[in-house]
Amino acid sequence: GLDPDEPPLFQSTRATRHAEVAHELLAAGRAYYCYCTADEMTVKREAAEATGGAWKYDRTCRRLTQEEIAANERAGLRFAR
Repeated sequence: GLDPDEPPLFQSTRATRHAEVAHELLAAGRAYYCYCTADEMTVKREAAEATGGAWKYDRTCRRLTQEEIAANERAGLRFAR
């Protein structure tokens, strides 16, 4: 029953701006690349659920050093997108 006062905005049309902001956050050290695979995330989630706990990402990749990040890149590892 709401009447819109503007046309809909589709986030996909702002992909360029989203990428710019992501790069700004990375450069400022306020974001980080995550190299965890889907399988690694599943193992962590299932381990938490097995102990009756709720799973929350443990920020594993936040602690990577610049050298470790460079090694991941050289090895061709993909980060989460």
